[in-house]
Amino acid sequence: MHDISKLSQVQLFKGLNEKQLILVTGFLKEISFAENDYIVHENTTGDTLYILYEGTVKVTKKLIMDFEGYSSEDKKLATLKADILPFFGENGLVGNGTRNANVQALTKCKMLQLTKQDFDKIAIHDLETAFLVMKNIATVMSGRLDNTDKNVVKLATALSLAVGR
Repeated sequence: MHDISKLSQVQLFKGLNEKQLILVTGFLKEISFAENDYIVHENTTGDTLYILYEGTVKVTKKLIMDFEGYSSEDKKLATLKADILPFFGENGLVGNGTRNANVQALTKCKMLQLTKQDFDKIAIHDLETAFLVMKNIATVMSGRLDNTDKNVVKLATALSLAVGR
């Protein structure tokens, strides 16, 4: 998957020129996961971002806090397919790296991974490339935050209606 034209389709690398894509390619490592393997576990710390280029994964999250006598099941939030070249785990490159959800392989999967350590090396080689990648991460995270805000309002509205205000 180190095909430059394919990498240019990854939202993470939007706006990078060929030279910048070649630089990034040198730091990406291929990794495989078997069906049902967990790639990311919610509430753990990680320093790796993943780009899915073959297979399908599901994203799940515990939506109800556990408390005495009650345990909740994970809720499926999304199914990601390689055809759109999605990436996840970006908290591993920014912030404290706390994982916000589980990501589990539904099929055999192949991914590219970028660690925080390797991203920092990219920044040392070419600050503009690192800036563009971070800008793309910020754009994606902003969109995800907007969706989360909308969902919180929907949930608060449903709760308010359910308890009769």
